[in-house]
Amino acid sequence: PDPSATSLAGTDPLAAETLTAGLLSVMGGGPVPAAPPAVAARPASRLDEVKRKLTDPDTRGEVLNVLLGFAAEQFQRVALFALRDDEAVGLAQAGLDRAGGPGDEGLREVRVKVAESAWLSALVETRAPVRGPVDGPADTELVARLGELLPSEAWLGPVVSGGQVVAFLYGDDLPGGDPLAATDDLESALAEAGRALDLAVEQRAKDV
Repeated sequence: PDPSATSLAGTDPLAAETLTAGLLSVMGGGPVPAAPPAVAARPASRLDEVKRKLTDPDTRGEVLNVLLGFAAEQFQRVALFALRDDEAVGLAQAGLDRAGGPGDEGLREVRVKVAESAWLSALVETRAPVRGPVDGPADTELVARLGELLPSEAWLGPVVSGGQVVAFLYGDDLPGGDPLAATDDLESALAEAGRALDLAVEQRAKDV
């Protein structure tokens, strides 16, 4: 298998603690598809397929895996982070090694304070995607932890559950550095994932 592929099933107990209770309840297993050599256009039916997986009770436990895999079709490099106690913590990735970045184990050592990061502060405040060049020392350090090259721009998309950002995706197109493509489909999937997490948490509460 491609070493850039990853699975949230391998998340160790310490990393799992970084998730909110809602995220913990819906983490699922299964391999995440590796990012393709180049970004290719996706048919509209692909988004429909992803949304079906996110809303299907039988696959709702794989919400984060589905998101990571879908993002890996959009970007050359993708990383998934959880937010807890005003800190971002790495969880899983696809393709970071293409620009000298870490695997899953190394990514789980990455910590970034939200208040120190212009990217994360904007992400949490607006609960909307952030896209642009590296801005400030904290974001420069974050990018340095993700690889040896500096992207001309990066994209961060939030997973909103319970009215707050509980996780986010990071994406860039290193090492090539091509301009980032439109992210409308991915943003739609993120919104659907947030709703799926809310439903999963509600269902878990009913089952207790």
